[in-house]
Amino acid sequence: MLRYLLLTGEPAPLLWCEAIAQRGDALIAVYALDSVPLSAPSQSHPAIVARHFSRPEDIDVPQDCDAVLIAGSDPRLFAAARQLGLAGLPLLVVTTHSGPTSALFELISLWEEGQTLLVPAFSSGLEQVTEHLALNGPLERIEFVRDVESTDSTRPLLAESTVHRWFFQDVRWLTRLATNGSVSRSGSWENVQAIWTGKRGNELAQGMVTLSGDHVPEANWSIRPTASAPCWTLTLWSGGPPVVLTSSEHAKGLTSDISAALEQFADAVQGKPNRSWNDVLQCGHLLAAVQRSAQRQRKVPVHFEEVSERSQFKTQMSAIGCGVLLWAMFGIILMLAVAGTMDPRDREQRTSQAAGFVLSEADFSADASSLSDSGLSHVQQIADDWSSTTAPVVFDTTAIDSKAIERCQQQVRKILEDKNLAGIDGRLIARPVTGVWFERLIFFGWVVVFGPLAFFLLAQLLIAASHPGRHDAGEATTTT
Repeated sequence: MLRYLLLTGEPAPLLWCEAIAQRGDALIAVYALDSVPLSAPSQSHPAIVARHFSRPEDIDVPQDCDAVLIAGSDPRLFAAARQLGLAGLPLLVVTTHSGPTSALFELISLWEEGQTLLVPAFSSGLEQVTEHLALNGPLERIEFVRDVESTDSTRPLLAESTVHRWFFQDVRWLTRLATNGSVSRSGSWENVQAIWTGKRGNELAQGMVTLSGDHVPEANWSIRPTASAPCWTLTLWSGGPPVVLTSSEHAKGLTSDISAALEQFADAVQGKPNRSWNDVLQCGHLLAAVQRSAQRQRKVPVHFEEVSERSQFKTQMSAIGCGVLLWAMFGIILMLAVAGTMDPRDREQRTSQAAGFVLSEADFSADASSLSDSGLSHVQQIADDWSSTTAPVVFDTTAIDSKAIERCQQQVRKILEDKNLAGIDGRLIARPVTGVWFERLIFFGWVVVFGPLAFFLLAQLLIAASHPGRHDAGEATTTT
């Protein structure tokens, strides 16, 4: 048995409350947005007193709460749901009010982070009907017509938001029916054409959507207003005579969908695989294609972009990475051009500096009468590399006088002669070392050129170390 906390942005969702009681679960607390009238959740839960909230801090979660049921479309509702999800509570999200700009999609980042169980609940009235539908062969065509109550009894019109909400619910089971339960992108719809008839502002007289693809049967989805009771008709072609299903034959389709959603959620809480938030993403992509097609009045392809914070972050990081690489490439070219035209050093000095054969002020003692300890180590290193290069040993005369240089030269010559090295006299040169500012400029230039690239690579390592990634709820067990 699960003990639910209900977060609602609408008057008490009676069907869900009744289904919770019928399944043997418990509804232990109800929180409604401050704009929603308070009422008893249902006759099955007369003792539950609903409370208002406007911020996540207003919600006092009972200690024995096992899961949270979210019903509504207000962004504040999903902000509170995110806080509860980050606290580790499993979330069952009713998707009835989904639309192109629904705050429902703000929970995608919570799903990606994988810190809690997040399960969408669809309830079109045909979920279970199509789940257990037996056909004589592969489907060739699908036609579905839904009649819903009009926004005004005097005018047979539907709000465009109503069309979007019903399409979001229906396209999920249409996709599963057309693909035999598969939700892979390679076997889903590829093109969408939406035709709105009698459109006046944000209302229309009838809506029709055609879904097509190379590896799936064509589907025609229609919605229209009615003055009578809402109903639907589903017609399937699979090689033989068409199979026709109506809402009158499946009057309890909606309640069976809700009961099945609660059952699947309970299984997911126990660690069994479940249908993940990928269904929400796919329905959102198809709904976005419907909106584009209605605006452009033509058939449009379906783009399955990863519309999420993670994908946007990856896109931004890819763009930054390309920018950093281009910066480094053009920076190298610029630095090489600067080094070739502004270098004041001659060939002899460059050769000595490249070999490390320049003795500067740091290599001499304080009174410049002899080599310092670091100078002696430097000369030992020069002796070791003597035979590997023809570079001269340069004594920098910019900081010490000529007499001190002579004493140091004698000391260096003695060290090199003790090692039986040849050609010593011709390779000991006293001269001023120029272009110190140029070396600093070049060093600063390399930092500017390669610094952003190094920082970017370090950031990638830190991101990988701090975020192990998401585990899909349908493929891995989520700990709650």
